[in-house]
Amino acid sequence: MAEVTVEQLAKTVGTDAAKLLSQMKDAGLPHKKADETVSDDDKRTLLSHLKRSHGSDEEAPRKITLKRKSVSTLKTGGSSGKRTVNVEVRKKRTYVKRSEVEEKRLAEEAEQKAAEEKARLEAEQKAAEEAKKAAEEKARIAAEAKAKAEAEKAARAEQARKEQAARKEENQPQLSPEE
Repeated sequence: MAEVTVEQLAKTVGTDAAKLLSQMKDAGLPHKKADETVSDDDKRTLLSHLKRSHGSDEEAPRKITLKRKSVSTLKTGGSSGKRTVNVEVRKKRTYVKRSEVEEKRLAEEAEQKAAEEKARLEAEQKAAEEAKKAAEEKARIAAEAKAKAEAEKAARAEQARKEQAARKEENQPQLSPEE
């Protein structure tokens, strides 16, 4: 396509050149005068900006509602004779775009998984801290028991030495000065 001016584009679109210039400014295009040329890329940019601003995202609708009406006849039997009754059945069904529903579900699942992961990590960290405290307590108790056992062993050894020394003294004949 050939490049056209802002004024020619305004005539083609059926709007005022000043209004088109303000819309182009909102779209982020550098045009300031009606006699400036507009390229195809500028037109696409303006079109996508206008579609976004007017609510159309170039997508299919998010939700579709179908209304169905069917007419059938029903034969009824009674004491006065057979009658035919027209029955009208109306059905209304709404379809939601699956991607939106799935996106919401996936976002909720991701949020739930993140919360579970955080809780799991906190539980693991707490368990590790408790295990570390228990190991430290166990090591402290073992060290105290070992020190106590060594002290008892040393006390028994000292007592055994004293007893042995006392026995040696008893076994030695005592010399008395009288003899």
